[in-house]
Amino acid sequence: TPSTMSVCDNTCVINRLMTEGNYEIVLLRIFLYLDGKSLTASAKVCSLWRLFMVDNIWRNPRIKELLQARLDLNWKTLRVTVNRKHLKNVLPKFSEKVCQAYITEDSQVFVLGKSYAAAGKKLIVTHGEMERPFLLSSADEVACADIQNSLLAASFVPNCLRIWSCLEPGAECQEYQEDSSLAIKIAGDCIYMLGKDSKVRVFHMVLGRVVKEILPSYGRKVGVFDVSCGLLVTGSTDKTIEVWSLAEGKLAHVLRGHSHVVSCLTLVRPVLVSGGWDSQVLVWHVKDGSLQHRLATCKAWISRVVYREGRVVAGDVRGNVMKWELQDDNDAAMDHVATLGDAVRGLHMDKWSLTAVAYDGSCNVWDFWI
Repeated sequence: TPSTMSVCDNTCVINRLMTEGNYEIVLLRIFLYLDGKSLTASAKVCSLWRLFMVDNIWRNPRIKELLQARLDLNWKTLRVTVNRKHLKNVLPKFSEKVCQAYITEDSQVFVLGKSYAAAGKKLIVTHGEMERPFLLSSADEVACADIQNSLLAASFVPNCLRIWSCLEPGAECQEYQEDSSLAIKIAGDCIYMLGKDSKVRVFHMVLGRVVKEILPSYGRKVGVFDVSCGLLVTGSTDKTIEVWSLAEGKLAHVLRGHSHVVSCLTLVRPVLVSGGWDSQVLVWHVKDGSLQHRLATCKAWISRVVYREGRVVAGDVRGNVMKWELQDDNDAAMDHVATLGDAVRGLHMDKWSLTAVAYDGSCNVWDFWI
């Protein structure tokens, strides 16, 4: 296999084809049998392979289009490789429930407890495909957390904010005295913290203190929020969504379309996707506040939504995972991806995979590179 070959192994057939003749077309045919992840791994075998991959595949626009078309087709037809995992197979003493799950391309963070309506007791970190687990905290109650690249921030009950810049065993954290939050979001050098009083406090990690407070509209109880590209969006129990301009400090839009509590939001400007207790998934254009799509669902409370490049994925409290491909003029049809064992507590989508984590600790990864 590529990972076991020596860099200077002159007996390797691939190496000889690269160095002893004009065999680019033959090599391209060989490499294009691989999926995208294997192509990336092949470029790490040695400098010779990396140079060939960069010059002949990654810089070749026709091949890049071919690989993207393969991904798009697999997404639409759900032709995927499904990896099913469970935290009990990763953590030998797992007996709790997954209150919250925060997932990136390289790492996963789990808040474990007895109920997602209360703070969790343990903060667990895994890497890759739920490998190398370690306990980050078990002494204090975890209210919420967020992860961005290798930076993790967590809010603890009753008044503690901890920030880790390295997600490895024994890593030190910075600790600050801040009231516990309902939700937090890392954005650049700042951490946005939603308090129980519905205020959003902006904590600057370089200065080590709160530099700004954003007050809710009068009488409004905010439960969820998101921040992106200079905009703050908040969802409330009054069925509305507010869009704030952070630069101007002004309310830009009030969005009305839900008939019950707004339970989740994701903002990828210029698109905002919201889910609610009314079992609706709504797609908005934040520039003018217009409702673009009202997506059909499995008729259960929506617990998580994610969006990427015209694709929407949502999970509900019955464990249903649904996806849509947005069209400009037509209503997007729902594709039912799977039903997990319990409510969806974490959802992540990148260009080649989709990951969903359930309350009971089950985790499904759908890999579109096949």
